[in-house]
Amino acid sequence: MVAFAVPTLLQQLLRSMEDLDAPRRAAIVYAILSLTVRMIDCQSSVFSLWYGRRCYERSRGEMITMLHEKVLSRKIVGAVSHNEDADSTKDEPASMGKILNLMRNDVYEVAQRFWEFQELITTPLALILSVVLVWKLIGWPCLLGVVTIIIAQCVNAIITRVLLRWERIRRAATDTKLQKTSQFVEAIRHLRWYGWQDFWLDLILQARQKELNIKVRTSLWSVLINFVNTFASSMFPVAAFYAYTALAGLPLRIDIAFPALQLFKMLESSLREIPGLITDLLNARIAVGRIEDFMAEPDKEDPAIQPVIRDDGSHLELHDASFAWPGNSQFVLHSIDIAFPAGLTVVLGEVASGKSALLQAILGELDTHN
Repeated sequence: MVAFAVPTLLQQLLRSMEDLDAPRRAAIVYAILSLTVRMIDCQSSVFSLWYGRRCYERSRGEMITMLHEKVLSRKIVGAVSHNEDADSTKDEPASMGKILNLMRNDVYEVAQRFWEFQELITTPLALILSVVLVWKLIGWPCLLGVVTIIIAQCVNAIITRVLLRWERIRRAATDTKLQKTSQFVEAIRHLRWYGWQDFWLDLILQARQKELNIKVRTSLWSVLINFVNTFASSMFPVAAFYAYTALAGLPLRIDIAFPALQLFKMLESSLREIPGLITDLLNARIAVGRIEDFMAEPDKEDPAIQPVIRDDGSHLELHDASFAWPGNSQFVLHSIDIAFPAGLTVVLGEVASGKSALLQAILGELDTHN
């Protein structure tokens, strides 16, 4: 923010050069001060980049670790109740595609905001300071330029609401594409055995095409936001100088024009960064909501009937234990009485007889209902 002292120093430098009675030393002092201010601004930017990068790496690692822990501890729902309501999909457990998208994209969207945290403060503050300094420099004529900025931001507020809705749809399409892709990779051997790989590949390509179509729409809305801000930032100096010269009837001196142009350039830079900043914040907001929804999924519950382990550790027993798949009230194992002696135990049975369910029940993957 110290860079905003440069236009003021430039104005004093130009005035001292125009004033024949002013000492020559004054112009040199203002030039040295301008150089010092720019060096301080560059060094502060380096420090900001260093600490922002550290915050990014730390927060990204913490969130990925948190998601990995949640994947291992969450309840794996084997059956989801069929609900015809439109909001029923929101309560469904996260698929593997969504988990991959959370770790790859959503975590990045949130962690990146820590890297660019200083811009959340400096960009709006720079915009305000630019307008205040322009007001002090040329007076009320800058209000005509401020009106153009206000109108542009009102238009962008409407566009942003539409962009936010399409961004949510795009992320859901990405989840679907990653889910189909992961299933295809996991089952590629069996799909090739039965000759189904082309059919699954077509499904993946269709999901990818749908994602690209939605991404094109979100990109067009983002371009429209950038265009509105660029047009407003270009019209600000035109409207301000028109009001200063034509409406106010004041002469445009050199000590007014050059500092004002430098402030207009800073103002234009802030306006160019604001659309991207708003878009990034909206994406981060959506990403945080998706991560919160995933973290809010139920964890594995400690079964009410714990396996009995004898003091000598000889074997493990279950007595009159009943289990069901998470999210389903129908028993998959009912009134089980079984003991596992020390050593190797082999579980034999027909397909779908409950062998895997028994192991999952011992591990706590199933809900206990007795």
